[in-house]
Amino acid sequence: DLMNNTIQHGYINLKVRVPKVSTPCFSIYNAIGQLMESATLDELPPGKHSLKIPIAGLPNGIYFIRFHMEDYAETKKVLLIR
Repeated sequence: DLMNNTIQHGYINLKVRVPKVSTPCFSIYNAIGQLMESATLDELPPGKHSLKIPIAGLPNGIYFIRFHMEDYAETKKVLLIR
């Protein structure tokens, strides 16, 4: 479950709620659907977590962050302006 996110110092801080032990993944797509960044994260125990996703190399624009685990996926729109 993705909650509020903030952009700070070249990272997007994603706050996520994990219902059970999971190995989450994220993908960042630009406005025309090109994959810009993708990673599989370390296994997380149940609970709330804050994840730092690097975005330093991305230009200003609209992006879609897709966060997914074994049986859950969610996509959030992010406007990156520096």
